[in-house]
Amino acid sequence: MAAGEFAVTDWDVQGACGVDAEALWRILRYMPTRSPRPDRVFRALSDPTRRAVVHRLASGPRATTELAQPFRMALPSFAQHLDVLEAARLVRSRK
Repeated sequence: MAAGEFAVTDWDVQGACGVDAEALWRILRYMPTRSPRPDRVFRALSDPTRRAVVHRLASGPRATTELAQPFRMALPSFAQHLDVLEAARLVRSRK
């Protein structure tokens, strides 16, 4: 690598942000063209509950109640997490 160049580091993505590397790279590739504002994406992923939701959804769609089941919070509180993820365009819902 030449002076003034940057490269991706070999950090532990799973350990650092709780999302597997493949899911994280899918999110980052998606951001520049479709995300309204990258700061919304990073804000959404700053919370461990929301990172866990993205990780669980990486394997396929799930019902809200199924997604909420492992978390110790009321469903309306969990729905607020989904709203943040949806506003960042990291997830979408069918109603």
